[in-house]
Amino acid sequence: MEPLKTLKNLKHQAFILREHGVPYIKNELYSKWPKIKPYYYDKSRYQMQIGEVTIPSSSTFLVNNLLFETPEIPPAEKAPQRIFAIWFGNEMNENRKKGLETIKKANPNLDFILVTEENLADWTTSAHPLHPAFKNLSAVHKSDYLRTYLMHHYGGVYTDIKALTVHWEPLISELNSDSNLYAVGPAETTFQNVSKSPGNGKLGSDQERYFQQTLYPACYACKPNSPFTQAHLDEIERRLSYFEKLLEKNPAEQPWGLNSNYPIAWNALHGQIFSPLNLKYHKNIKAIPGMVNNFGAHR
Repeated sequence: MEPLKTLKNLKHQAFILREHGVPYIKNELYSKWPKIKPYYYDKSRYQMQIGEVTIPSSSTFLVNNLLFETPEIPPAEKAPQRIFAIWFGNEMNENRKKGLETIKKANPNLDFILVTEENLADWTTSAHPLHPAFKNLSAVHKSDYLRTYLMHHYGGVYTDIKALTVHWEPLISELNSDSNLYAVGPAETTFQNVSKSPGNGKLGSDQERYFQQTLYPACYACKPNSPFTQAHLDEIERRLSYFEKLLEKNPAEQPWGLNSNYPIAWNALHGQIFSPLNLKYHKNIKAIPGMVNNFGAHR
Protein backbone atom coordinates (compact mmCIF):
# COMPACT_ATOMS: atom_id res chain seq x y z
CA MET A 1 0.00 0.00 0.00
CA GLU A 2 2.92 2.37 0.63
CA PRO A 3 3.83 2.68 -3.06
CA LEU A 4 0.16 3.39 -3.83
CA LYS A 5 -0.02 6.13 -1.20
CA THR A 6 3.20 7.65 -2.50
CA LEU A 7 1.86 7.59 -6.04
CA LYS A 8 -1.38 9.25 -4.94
CA ASN A 9 0.58 11.89 -3.06
CA LEU A 10 2.75 12.60 -6.10
CA LYS A 11 -0.35 12.86 -8.29
CA HIS A 12 -1.87 15.29 -5.78
CA GLN A 13 1.29 17.41 -5.76
CA ALA A 14 1.35 17.36 -9.56
CA PHE A 15 -2.30 18.50 -9.60
CA ILE A 16 -1.53 21.38 -7.24
CA LEU A 17 1.50 22.37 -9.30
CA ARG A 18 -0.51 22.22 -12.52
CA GLU A 19 -3.37 24.26 -11.05
CA HIS A 20 -1.34 26.83 -9.17
CA GLY A 21 2.12 26.64 -10.73
CA VAL A 22 4.87 29.06 -9.81
CA PRO A 23 2.71 31.38 -7.62
CA TYR A 24 1.87 28.44 -5.36
CA ILE A 25 5.51 27.37 -5.05
CA LYS A 26 6.66 30.94 -4.37
CA ASN A 27 3.92 31.45 -1.78
CA GLU A 28 4.95 28.27 0.03
CA LEU A 29 8.61 29.25 -0.10
CA TYR A 30 8.11 32.88 0.91
CA SER A 31 5.89 31.93 3.86
CA LYS A 32 8.90 30.11 5.30
CA TRP A 33 11.53 32.64 4.18
CA PRO A 34 11.59 34.82 7.35
CA LYS A 35 12.69 31.77 9.33
CA ILE A 36 15.30 30.84 6.75
CA LYS A 37 16.67 34.37 6.39
CA PRO A 38 15.28 37.01 8.79
CA TYR A 39 14.78 40.51 7.35
CA TYR A 40 16.86 43.49 8.40
CA TYR A 41 16.87 46.96 6.89
CA ASP A 42 20.02 48.00 5.07
CA LYS A 43 19.65 50.95 2.71
CA SER A 44 22.60 49.77 0.60
CA ARG A 45 20.44 46.78 -0.39
CA TYR A 46 18.21 49.18 -2.32
CA GLN A 47 21.00 51.13 -3.99
CA MET A 48 23.31 50.61 -6.93
CA GLN A 49 26.65 52.10 -7.88
CA ILE A 50 27.39 53.77 -11.23
CA GLY A 51 31.01 54.87 -11.09
CA GLU A 52 31.27 57.19 -8.09
CA VAL A 53 27.53 57.84 -8.01
CA THR A 54 25.12 55.94 -5.75
CA ILE A 55 21.51 55.84 -6.97
CA PRO A 56 18.37 54.02 -5.79
CA SER A 57 17.72 50.62 -7.32
CA SER A 58 14.19 50.65 -5.91
CA SER A 59 11.61 53.33 -5.25
CA THR A 60 8.76 53.83 -2.83
CA PHE A 61 6.73 55.72 -5.41
CA LEU A 62 6.23 55.67 -9.16
CA VAL A 63 5.77 58.81 -11.23
CA ASN A 64 3.41 57.92 -14.06
CA ASN A 65 4.23 61.00 -16.12
CA LEU A 66 3.53 59.10 -19.34
CA LEU A 67 -0.14 58.82 -18.39
CA PHE A 68 -0.75 62.56 -18.19
CA GLU A 69 -1.92 64.29 -21.34
CA THR A 70 -0.15 67.53 -22.19
CA PRO A 71 -2.61 70.44 -22.49
CA GLU A 72 -3.39 71.59 -26.02
CA ILE A 73 -0.90 74.25 -27.05
CA PRO A 74 -0.41 76.11 -30.36
CA PRO A 75 1.77 74.44 -33.02
CA ALA A 76 5.43 74.48 -32.08
CA GLU A 77 7.46 77.40 -33.37
CA LYS A 78 10.51 76.95 -35.57
CA ALA A 79 13.82 76.10 -33.93
CA PRO A 80 16.37 78.94 -34.08
CA GLN A 81 19.86 78.55 -35.55
CA ARG A 82 21.39 78.43 -32.10
CA ILE A 83 23.37 76.02 -29.91
CA PHE A 84 23.17 76.10 -26.12
CA ALA A 85 25.76 74.59 -23.80
CA ILE A 86 25.76 74.93 -20.01
CA TRP A 87 28.59 75.16 -17.50
CA PHE A 88 28.31 75.63 -13.73
CA GLY A 89 30.93 75.11 -11.07
CA ASN A 90 34.70 74.99 -11.38
CA GLU A 91 36.74 76.17 -14.34
CA MET A 92 36.65 73.82 -17.33
CA ASN A 93 39.49 71.36 -17.73
CA GLU A 94 41.42 71.13 -21.00
CA ASN A 95 39.24 68.30 -22.34
CA ARG A 96 36.12 70.42 -21.88
CA LYS A 97 37.75 73.42 -23.53
CA LYS A 98 38.74 71.26 -26.52
CA GLY A 99 35.20 69.90 -26.65
CA LEU A 100 33.82 73.43 -26.77
CA GLU A 101 36.08 74.34 -29.68
CA THR A 102 35.19 71.13 -31.54
CA ILE A 103 31.47 71.90 -31.33
CA LYS A 104 31.98 75.47 -32.53
CA LYS A 105 34.25 74.36 -35.39
CA ALA A 106 31.65 71.86 -36.62
CA ASN A 107 28.93 74.56 -36.61
CA PRO A 108 30.49 77.87 -37.70
CA ASN A 109 27.20 79.39 -38.94
CA LEU A 110 25.20 78.88 -35.75
CA ASP A 111 24.98 81.19 -32.75
CA PHE A 112 26.72 79.57 -29.80
CA ILE A 113 25.55 80.40 -26.28
CA LEU A 114 27.38 79.14 -23.20
CA VAL A 115 25.02 79.59 -20.25
CA THR A 116 26.82 80.14 -16.94
CA GLU A 117 26.04 81.64 -13.54
CA GLU A 118 27.11 85.02 -14.93
CA ASN A 119 24.59 85.21 -17.80
CA LEU A 120 21.84 82.91 -16.50
CA ALA A 121 19.47 85.83 -15.88
CA ASP A 122 19.60 86.69 -19.59
CA TRP A 123 18.01 83.33 -20.41
CA THR A 124 15.30 83.08 -17.77
CA THR A 125 11.84 84.46 -18.40
CA SER A 126 9.79 86.56 -15.98
CA ALA A 127 6.71 84.55 -16.96
CA HIS A 128 8.41 81.33 -15.87
CA PRO A 129 11.12 81.88 -13.24
CA LEU A 130 13.42 79.01 -12.33
CA HIS A 131 12.09 76.52 -9.81
CA PRO A 132 12.99 77.61 -6.24
CA ALA A 133 14.83 74.31 -5.67
CA PHE A 134 17.31 75.21 -8.43
CA LYS A 135 19.77 76.95 -6.11
CA ASN A 136 20.34 73.77 -4.07
CA LEU A 137 20.94 71.42 -7.02
CA SER A 138 24.28 69.96 -8.03
CA ALA A 139 25.91 71.44 -11.14
CA VAL A 140 24.94 68.28 -13.05
CA HIS A 141 21.28 68.61 -12.05
CA LYS A 142 21.29 72.34 -12.76
CA SER A 143 22.36 71.44 -16.29
CA ASP A 144 19.65 68.77 -16.55
CA TYR A 145 16.99 71.26 -15.55
CA LEU A 146 18.31 74.18 -17.59
CA ARG A 147 18.66 72.24 -20.85
CA THR A 148 14.98 71.37 -20.64
CA TYR A 149 14.01 74.91 -19.64
CA LEU A 150 15.98 76.37 -22.56
CA MET A 151 14.67 73.87 -25.10
CA HIS A 152 11.10 74.62 -24.08
CA HIS A 153 11.29 78.41 -23.92
CA TYR A 154 13.84 79.06 -26.68
CA GLY A 155 14.48 75.90 -28.69
CA GLY A 156 17.47 75.22 -30.89
CA VAL A 157 20.23 72.75 -30.00
CA TYR A 158 21.37 71.61 -26.60
CA THR A 159 24.79 69.96 -26.38
CA ASP A 160 26.98 68.65 -23.59
CA ILE A 161 30.50 70.04 -23.64
CA LYS A 162 32.23 67.10 -25.29
CA ALA A 163 34.16 66.84 -28.57
CA LEU A 164 31.00 66.12 -30.56
CA THR A 165 31.24 66.71 -34.31
CA VAL A 166 27.51 66.74 -35.14
CA HIS A 167 26.66 69.26 -37.89
CA TRP A 168 23.47 70.83 -36.62
CA GLU A 169 22.54 73.24 -39.42
CA PRO A 170 20.99 70.60 -41.75
CA LEU A 171 19.27 68.92 -38.81
CA ILE A 172 17.63 72.18 -37.72
CA SER A 173 16.49 72.73 -41.32
CA GLU A 174 14.98 69.23 -41.39
CA LEU A 175 13.26 69.85 -38.06
CA ASN A 176 11.75 73.13 -39.22
CA SER A 177 10.58 71.72 -42.56
CA ASP A 178 8.28 69.13 -40.95
CA SER A 179 5.37 70.46 -38.89
CA ASN A 180 4.96 67.06 -37.20
CA LEU A 181 8.49 66.98 -35.79
CA TYR A 182 9.23 68.29 -32.29
CA ALA A 183 12.85 67.19 -31.98
CA VAL A 184 15.69 65.66 -33.98
CA GLY A 185 19.23 64.47 -33.37
CA PRO A 186 21.52 61.47 -32.98
CA ALA A 187 19.98 58.29 -31.60
CA GLU A 188 21.03 56.72 -28.32
CA THR A 189 24.15 54.62 -28.92
CA THR A 190 23.38 51.52 -26.83
CA PHE A 191 20.53 50.02 -24.83
CA GLN A 192 22.84 50.02 -21.81
CA ASN A 193 22.72 53.82 -21.64
CA VAL A 194 18.97 54.21 -21.17
CA SER A 195 17.98 55.43 -17.71
CA LYS A 196 15.25 53.21 -16.37
CA SER A 197 13.25 54.34 -13.37
CA PRO A 198 13.16 52.10 -10.30
CA GLY A 199 10.19 49.76 -10.60
CA ASN A 200 10.14 50.28 -14.37
CA GLY A 201 8.47 47.01 -15.45
CA LYS A 202 7.48 46.76 -19.12
CA LEU A 203 8.50 50.37 -19.73
CA GLY A 204 12.11 49.55 -18.87
CA SER A 205 12.08 46.64 -21.31
CA ASP A 206 10.67 48.86 -24.05
CA GLN A 207 13.28 51.53 -23.34
CA GLU A 208 15.99 48.96 -24.00
CA ARG A 209 14.36 47.32 -27.04
CA TYR A 210 13.63 50.64 -28.76
CA PHE A 211 16.72 52.56 -27.68
CA GLN A 212 17.40 53.70 -31.25
CA GLN A 213 14.09 55.59 -31.23
CA THR A 214 15.43 57.65 -28.33
CA LEU A 215 17.49 60.79 -28.87
CA TYR A 216 21.03 60.77 -27.54
CA PRO A 217 20.56 62.66 -24.25
CA ALA A 218 23.81 64.63 -24.57
CA CYS A 219 22.82 66.54 -27.73
CA TYR A 220 19.56 67.15 -29.58
CA ALA A 221 17.58 69.90 -31.31
CA CYS A 222 14.06 70.98 -30.33
CA LYS A 223 11.36 73.33 -31.46
CA PRO A 224 10.33 75.59 -28.58
CA ASN A 225 6.94 75.27 -26.91
CA SER A 226 6.13 71.77 -28.16
CA PRO A 227 4.11 69.16 -26.23
CA PHE A 228 7.35 67.19 -25.88
CA THR A 229 9.33 70.00 -24.23
CA GLN A 230 6.30 71.00 -22.14
CA ALA A 231 5.87 67.47 -20.79
CA HIS A 232 9.59 67.22 -20.06
CA LEU A 233 9.74 70.51 -18.16
CA ASP A 234 6.50 69.80 -16.27
CA GLU A 235 7.79 66.46 -15.01
CA ILE A 236 11.16 67.84 -13.90
CA GLU A 237 9.43 70.61 -11.97
CA ARG A 238 7.03 68.13 -10.35
CA ARG A 239 10.05 66.19 -9.12
CA LEU A 240 11.82 69.33 -7.93
CA SER A 241 8.73 70.26 -5.91
CA TYR A 242 8.86 66.82 -4.31
CA PHE A 243 12.55 67.19 -3.44
CA GLU A 244 12.48 70.89 -2.51
CA LYS A 245 12.38 70.56 1.29
CA LEU A 246 14.89 67.71 1.29
CA LEU A 247 17.24 69.85 -0.81
CA GLU A 248 16.98 72.74 1.66
CA LYS A 249 18.37 70.46 4.36
CA ASN A 250 20.76 68.55 2.10
CA PRO A 251 21.97 70.81 -0.74
CA ALA A 252 24.65 69.67 -3.16
CA GLU A 253 28.16 70.20 -1.83
CA GLN A 254 30.04 69.55 -5.08
CA PRO A 255 29.27 69.40 -8.83
CA TRP A 256 28.11 65.77 -8.93
CA GLY A 257 26.06 65.86 -5.74
CA LEU A 258 28.14 63.07 -4.22
CA ASN A 259 27.53 64.06 -0.59
CA SER A 260 25.77 61.09 1.00
CA ASN A 261 22.55 62.90 1.98
CA TYR A 262 21.97 64.65 -1.35
CA PRO A 263 18.48 63.33 -2.17
CA ILE A 264 18.30 63.19 -5.98
CA ALA A 265 19.61 60.25 -7.99
CA TRP A 266 22.08 61.15 -10.73
CA ASN A 267 19.69 60.34 -13.62
CA ALA A 268 16.37 61.28 -11.95
CA LEU A 269 15.96 64.72 -13.55
CA HIS A 270 16.88 63.88 -17.13
CA GLY A 271 17.41 60.29 -18.25
CA GLN A 272 14.54 58.77 -16.29
CA ILE A 273 12.17 61.32 -17.86
CA PHE A 274 13.73 61.94 -21.28
CA SER A 275 13.91 58.32 -22.47
CA PRO A 276 10.27 57.41 -21.67
CA LEU A 277 9.00 60.67 -23.21
CA ASN A 278 10.93 59.87 -26.40
CA LEU A 279 8.85 56.69 -26.65
CA LYS A 280 5.61 58.52 -25.91
CA TYR A 281 6.31 61.09 -28.66
CA HIS A 282 8.20 58.78 -31.03
CA LYS A 283 6.00 59.82 -33.98
CA ASN A 284 7.17 63.41 -33.49
CA ILE A 285 10.86 62.71 -32.90
CA LYS A 286 13.54 61.71 -35.39
CA ALA A 287 16.47 59.88 -33.79
CA ILE A 288 19.22 59.09 -36.30
CA PRO A 289 21.50 56.09 -35.53
CA GLY A 290 25.25 56.24 -36.07
CA MET A 291 25.75 59.99 -35.72
CA VAL A 292 27.67 60.14 -32.45
CA ASN A 293 31.45 60.16 -32.89
CA ASN A 294 33.92 58.77 -30.39
CA PHE A 295 34.46 62.04 -28.53
CA GLY A 296 37.10 60.70 -26.14
CA ALA A 297 37.82 61.87 -22.61
CA HIS A 298 35.93 64.87 -21.30
CA ARG A 299 36.30 64.84 -17.50
